[in-house]
Amino acid sequence: MAKRPGRTLEEAVALAEAVLKEKDELREGAFRDAREIQRAAARVLRGGVGKSRASRAAAREQLELASAHSRTLRRSLKAHPDLYDSGFLETPLQELAEAYILLARVEGSAVPTHEEIAVTPAAFLLGAADAIGEFRRRLVDAMREGRIADAEAELEAMEAAYAALSGIALPDALVPIRKKMDVARSLLERSRGEVALAVRMREHEKAIREATRAEGGRKKRGRRKR
Repeated sequence: MAKRPGRTLEEAVALAEAVLKEKDELREGAFRDAREIQRAAARVLRGGVGKSRASRAAAREQLELASAHSRTLRRSLKAHPDLYDSGFLETPLQELAEAYILLARVEGSAVPTHEEIAVTPAAFLLGAADAIGEFRRRLVDAMREGRIADAEAELEAMEAAYAALSGIALPDALVPIRKKMDVARSLLERSRGEVALAVRMREHEKAIREATRAEGGRKKRGRRKR
């Protein structure tokens, strides 16, 4: 008499289906968390961070909430690392890192680590590369408003960020940063030229004003002598 198998194909199929159903539910929840992370980061990046204490506090609150979503997501997907690494989190986590770096720049505070803000190491590096573009935007705004000293400070921030990232020698499979660094280098070169031109124009205008004042003083002294 043939021995009856302990588990039928139907039962094995049901077990596999149950695992995939759980994975699908987790996936849907993970997508919702990812959207919340990206939404919070985008509000900070698109709207910028104001100079007031209230606006900075509001930006930090949004980003801390996004980090909380990221930690929750990481815990929920701990048993399914294939979902966590599937790529749908790449952009949200990069933007979260970029927004935190921008906020640190505006506040003059310490830059957080990838662990502190709950992003992956690769997302942090890619977000840092994108932050160079945000510094460039602040530079352009400062120049438009005639704040040349502020523009020079933003150029220094761009140069420091580029220097910190330019030594990275990792394969694209781990962190595809080379293309972003090519863009950053182009922005940096353009910004150097624009700031140098603005500084020369400022010095030229200053020289003209001083010459005008000196000429006015000589004319006044000449009239008094007559």
